[in-house]
Amino acid sequence: MEIDQTSFNDLAIFSHHDEFSVFSKLDFTETLEGREWLLRYFKNPFSDYFKILETQQTVRQIYNNLDRWPTSISNGTIMVLV
Repeated sequence: MEIDQTSFNDLAIFSHHDEFSVFSKLDFTETLEGREWLLRYFKNPFSDYFKILETQQTVRQIYNNLDRWPTSISNGTIMVLV
């Protein structure tokens, strides 16, 4: 799916006033790398229906296991959700 800059502006996905953008409301990342990764997905949305469903399923799995999610993750952390 191709989204031009005007559409991004009209939808307030990104805004000059960052606190008012959709991205800022959904960005709970704690690292620069995490923020850049999330930003990449916002700027390049999926056009494949099955990829969208797969991503929704992943987000749902994480959300359903938030109570088991570690509060800090280091380079040595390995986490498997069952």
